[in-house]
Amino acid sequence: MRERITRAFRKSLRSPSARHLLTLSSSNLIAQVITILGIPILSRVYGPTAFGFLAIYVSAATLVSLVATGRYEYAILLPKSRNNALALKSLARRLLWLVAILLEISMLVFLDSFAHFLDATEYKYWLLTLPLHVVLLGEISILSLWHTRHNGFSTLGRYRIIFSASTVVFQAVAGWLMLRDVRGLIIGLLVAQLIALVYLLSQQGISSIERKGISGQRVLVALRRYKKMPLLNAPTALLDGIRNTGINLVIGGQSQQALGQYSMAWRSVQAPVGLVGSALNQVYFQRMSHQDRGRLFSIVLSTTTRVALFTLPIFIVIFLLCPWFLPILLGESWADAGRYAQALVPWLFVNLVTSPIASVFVVTGTQGRQAIFGVAYTLAPILMLSMLRDDLLFAVWCTSILMAALLVGLLVLALFAARADDRRYLAGAANLKG
Repeated sequence: MRERITRAFRKSLRSPSARHLLTLSSSNLIAQVITILGIPILSRVYGPTAFGFLAIYVSAATLVSLVATGRYEYAILLPKSRNNALALKSLARRLLWLVAILLEISMLVFLDSFAHFLDATEYKYWLLTLPLHVVLLGEISILSLWHTRHNGFSTLGRYRIIFSASTVVFQAVAGWLMLRDVRGLIIGLLVAQLIALVYLLSQQGISSIERKGISGQRVLVALRRYKKMPLLNAPTALLDGIRNTGINLVIGGQSQQALGQYSMAWRSVQAPVGLVGSALNQVYFQRMSHQDRGRLFSIVLSTTTRVALFTLPIFIVIFLLCPWFLPILLGESWADAGRYAQALVPWLFVNLVTSPIASVFVVTGTQGRQAIFGVAYTLAPILMLSMLRDDLLFAVWCTSILMAALLVGLLVLALFAARADDRRYLAGAANLKG
């Protein structure tokens, strides 16, 4: 029996899916380690205010990029025909450039108002690079899914390492060249994205015939055939973008220095936590996907319980160490980051514990409940931070506890959905036997 299990395990490791998973996992690990090692370097080159403005800049560009392509790039994986996939790729790219051009025109006309809204009047002309950032994000997303369609997982793995390393290197170099404000961070980020994009373009394998382009008629057909992509996928992505941008705008509206401390706290804690979360999700995703029907409730309950018990000691250590260790790691100007990081621990802990249950609502066909939760999950932190913004540390504590409570509520919803699905399946099986 043990020999059969061993042979089956070795066979699974030799499967294409296992190899792809191992490639991406190892690449993500290397990329995240590079990011973690770069944090104490960049925190000594740039001050909190620079990172505060960068957080607003990146969140604004990300919010636009999430919907600029209409999410049509996610349909690239679906058609069997390569020409239809190319049509979707062309459609997503055309929409991206159209939105970027309209954004640039709007910013040229309303630059002063936009800079005032983002509390970025000192660097208002650098806001004109936002459309370039949107284009780079969109093009990278499109090409990443194109490579996914063609099993280019080694290419995607190398891209993530290249991007992480380039970001740290060029942001550090820009700072050492006396651009020790947000200009250096923006330049380093854009250069790193451009290098990563060039690498993905060089590996895409488009023939000379295909480079001539896809006919407009085929693109229009793709637009109509996959019209549900923007209707179904864009709202969910937009909610995530609105939450992150809203949090940054509320905190940045009070103080960009405070936003820099908050964003660095989030980055410092989320980076190592992300390593653990990625590993856990890979382990438990396979388990939840392959278990027999009728046992979903027990799987969800045991999974979240084990993740909580496994990670709780890690978060206790993070909670105790953050206030004094982060200022040592980042530099003496980052004392507030340690306190913000400590406040974020409840939110990040419950977020990690509940992350393996994301597929439950898809499996049980109850995505509507998850969508309603998504709206509450987006608005709650923005409203809480707005009401308590006079004391930002207290506001972050209250927001963290509130978000943790909401995620516990999501877990309860997932358990109810799993229980109902189990009962339906078992009732159906009993009827078939009868």
